[in-house]
Amino acid sequence: MKYSRRIAAAACVLLIAAMLGACSLPGRLGLFEGTSGQSTELINAQKQYTITIPAGWSEQEDDAEDVETDLFMANKQGTQYVMVLGQSSEDYADDLTVKDYTTLYVNAFSGNTPDAEISEIGAVRIGELDGYSYEVKGEFDNMKLVYFITCVQTDTEIVHLMGWSVQSQADEAREVIRGIVGSFRAGVPDANEA
Repeated sequence: MKYSRRIAAAACVLLIAAMLGACSLPGRLGLFEGTSGQSTELINAQKQYTITIPAGWSEQEDDAEDVETDLFMANKQGTQYVMVLGQSSEDYADDLTVKDYTTLYVNAFSGNTPDAEISEIGAVRIGELDGYSYEVKGEFDNMKLVYFITCVQTDTEIVHLMGWSVQSQADEAREVIRGIVGSFRAGVPDANEA
């Protein structure tokens, strides 16, 4: 398929961005303290979507030169990350569904990281959007990491919601990252609608 090369490139770009984020992990890794306290709603620069992060998380500068993420956030310990990356649906065949895209993306990911363990793709619902998610576990840049990846399709984009953490904290990170990803919403509410 002519789009598989573009999807393989996207998988490589996200993997590189994840590895760059992983490089900032401190030597002594602490657990996320929980989600009590105030949460913060983030809006991407194009005002296309929102995501809510719990107390102890903040929006981060994306210092990866080859990836333009829409939103990038981390917990205060720098041990858990979530990145949001939208890609225009116009760049793909009209009949390519988000499930097809996710399958192609998983295949590209596994081709670029042959030793990684990749879970089955599962259907999810994020707000009003149907999507698909999976996990990737492996050693990347000498660190044992786990990625929690969800793809959803808005009216105009396929959006990747990718979280990651060290494998030793996978269970704790999974729940926190699922909560953040689950808060994703396409469209930004008008301040006058409240």
